Amino acid sequence: MASSAVSSPHPPCAPGGTRVSTLLVQTLLTMARQRQGLSEHRCRTVIEFLDASESVRACIREQLAADRLTRPKLALLVALFALDPLPASPSDLAQHTGLDRPSVSVALAGLQEQKLVRGRREPTDRRRTYFRLTSAGRTAADRAAVQLLRLLGDIARLMPAGPQTRFRLGCTLLESGANATTTASHAPRGGIPLS
Repeated sequence: MASSAVSSPHPPCAPGGTRVSTLLVQTLLTMARQRQGLSEHRCRTVIEFLDASESVRACIREQLAADRLTRPKLALLVALFALDPLPASPSDLAQHTGLDRPSVSVALAGLQEQKLVRGRREPTDRRRTYFRLTSAGRTAADRAAVQLLRLLGDIARLMPAGPQTRFRLGCTLLESGANATTTASHAPRGGIPLS
């Protein structure tokens, strides 16, 4: 019988998550099945979602690493690309990307070192610095964003449109369930979790 594998232009990514067949996961699922008030089916759904999510994140990390980027660096490049030609302060970038200020500072330092962004002090207030993309930064932002979008499309290629819509609804419901069970301080701050 002929194989029906779909070819991909991307090399296979390193395995990411906990596999459902591990002793840890099997023990947890057995406990969920045996204990009253717990749902093995619901627990398995979230575990499999986490496993798939970690595999996707591993692919994204590999893609970004090939361009000497990280999720925070990519987030800043894309935000600056969207704002171009306007400059942005670190505070603006933190707000636009959902990153905290220390992460923004570290990523900006790395992007400056790579000559992808440049900072300019405010003439009237030397304590404030505004950042913008360099020409190389515009090219890198465009290339990295398009490569990421191609990778994301390639990852989802095996899932038909109908299940994609139901999956997005499922993700929304999982997020709502998580937010309802955790305090606001533990809830993630927006943005795509690419790290």
